[in-house]
Amino acid sequence: IALQWAFVWSRQMQMELISRKEFDSRVTSGELDNLQAIKVKEGFCLIGNQSGTNRVFMLRRTDLKPFVWKNEIGPSSYAQTRGCHNLAFFYKDELSVVDIQGLQHV
Repeated sequence: IALQWAFVWSRQMQMELISRKEFDSRVTSGELDNLQAIKVKEGFCLIGNQSGTNRVFMLRRTDLKPFVWKNEIGPSSYAQTRGCHNLAFFYKDELSVVDIQGLQHV
């Protein structure tokens, strides 16, 4: 898996929390072709976007909260096992996952 240290998501993009099943389907089909792991206070959350659109999806747990890993291995393994060869990491330690999710409203 190629790791990139860049971030292309902006505040103008619309974030949507989606289930693991739906996220998996969108990743494996290639619909979400840009995965990004964002390091926040709680750990690493995973988002993906559709090229050519402002739609951004965040992986969520079954209890409807964002899925968060404690280290880089989690999102890296997730991407690799689903055939995604590009994963960007972005470090925003001063923000919470709720802040990242809520940037759509800023």
